[in-house]
Amino acid sequence: MERRNALITEEALYSLAERETLPKFAERYDKVFVQYPLRVNESLNHQLAQLQSEGKIVIVYFGDALEIKKDYMRAVDDAVQSGHLEAPSPAEYFMETELAPLLAWSARLNADIVFPERSPYTELREELEKESEPAHA
Repeated sequence: MERRNALITEEALYSLAERETLPKFAERYDKVFVQYPLRVNESLNHQLAQLQSEGKIVIVYFGDALEIKKDYMRAVDDAVQSGHLEAPSPAEYFMETELAPLLAWSARLNADIVFPERSPYTELREELEKESEPAHA
């Protein structure tokens, strides 16, 4: 089975670290990318240090989120104006604009965007939690 890279949000990183499932999650991928800057607490710092030393977690910085959002909004607006696209609802427009940088970065990094806290990844979260539980004798 081909192993892939993953791109996760800062929120997903914190959630995995709080549940102490970050190491198990990272084992499933060649590399896990998370965007800099991060607010690191003591628990996360320990887990990150270990996974970074193993090359499993890579913190990346892209300074072009705003430009990507503007380009996306301009492309959608042009497509709506020309009749090639139906105008999205304000909620859809906002969500798509927020996701545009993640999509661009995932393409640059050759990484899947993974949201371990959201469907369809809730099963993954539950599986990771089971794997992280201490074995009962």
